[in-house]
Amino acid sequence: MSDSDLAATEKRAAHDLASPVLPSAIYSNASRSKVPLQRRLKDAAVALYQATVVELILRQKHIQASKDGRAIPLAIEHDKPLVDTRRGHAYISNDVRTSRYTVWDFIPKQLIFQFSRVGNFYFLCVGVPQMVCALPAITRRWPPLS
Repeated sequence: MSDSDLAATEKRAAHDLASPVLPSAIYSNASRSKVPLQRRLKDAAVALYQATVVELILRQKHIQASKDGRAIPLAIEHDKPLVDTRRGHAYISNDVRTSRYTVWDFIPKQLIFQFSRVGNFYFLCVGVPQMVCALPAITRRWPPLS
């Protein structure tokens, strides 16, 4: 087998694994005897996995590869969003935020983090009523024990 035949066979095998085709459509009756049983079982398992897990459960659709590959201009700012030619939609942003807080959620997150500890929550429950002067049971003086 020459190098070009081997490369063509590998390319065809990669294409067969990438495209969701049922195993009955892959092999005709004449070529079925030429393909080993192990290869047919593997192709059937791949097709079953693609049809059930990937398409039904994960709901991922197969996207064909672009003819010329993905070409993205190197400009930092773009006037309009870049469009994926395979799907016809704009590319998803890959912005990364490494900060823990933003301006809007600093106080709510900090309160949740602090009062999730039992000791801090206890002192909140004891301290808030003592600061409110309208509660007579807490602000009343108790007589000495002796």
